[in-house]
Amino acid sequence: SATVEPPVASLQISGWSAPGTFVTFTENGTVIGTDTAGVNGYFSKTLQGLDESTHTLRIYGIDTESRATAPVFLDIYTPLYQVTSVTDLLLPPTIELITDTVVAGDDFVLLGSGVPDADLSIFTESPLKAYSTTITTAGNWDYTITDTIDYLPGDYRVFGLIQSGALQSQAGTALGFTVLSDGSITPTPANCNIEQGDLNCDTNVDLFDFSILMFYWGTTQAAGDINGDGTVDLFDFSIMMYYWGT
Repeated sequence: SATVEPPVASLQISGWSAPGTFVTFTENGTVIGTDTAGVNGYFSKTLQGLDESTHTLRIYGIDTESRATAPVFLDIYTPLYQVTSVTDLLLPPTIELITDTVVAGDDFVLLGSGVPDADLSIFTESPLKAYSTTITTAGNWDYTITDTIDYLPGDYRVFGLIQSGALQSQAGTALGFTVLSDGSITPTPANCNIEQGDLNCDTNVDLFDFSILMFYWGTTQAAGDINGDGTVDLFDFSIMMYYWGT
């Protein structure tokens, strides 16, 4: 008797996510496998009957609160008659904002899920600021940013990544949020000439003027439109930087 192996390859992928996360494996937009992370966050899937070629896989998870991880992309060559293994894959953390606007000085609450007991780094940009916390054994995390008074009014992004021992995930999904003025910004006075970037007309082009510019950023508000083109944007910022400190 003899056993004849078919001319196909196999691929085994295992890794970690939040417990209960439904992990999906796709190739060319087609779902080729799924698994659910166990109580310790471990998931594993063996894909059989593959061709000898390089496979581009997209892997992502949906946690128990229906929040999606950022996808992880893998390019993997699978030789015939062999089982190719990819291990210790960390899916990025999920993230949720209680609100996408915050008044400068108020607390800003974030939450999500990720690999149990892993270290979570949270980043806001730009400019880049970093915070850290630890994910619980149950795979949940929350964090309150308390220094929003240090943020100038404007739009920002926030995202996270996971570190577990020597392993690190890719950056998670970035969500946008807006910091609003706490009321301390003095609007541009009426009949004030702002052509040289002095938006509060105090004869100095400085941080106060920059704060006003950020408050009006992306709007059509004439009080921040230095070059008068109908939009508060990078051109106005460039003019302000030219006159900065004068």
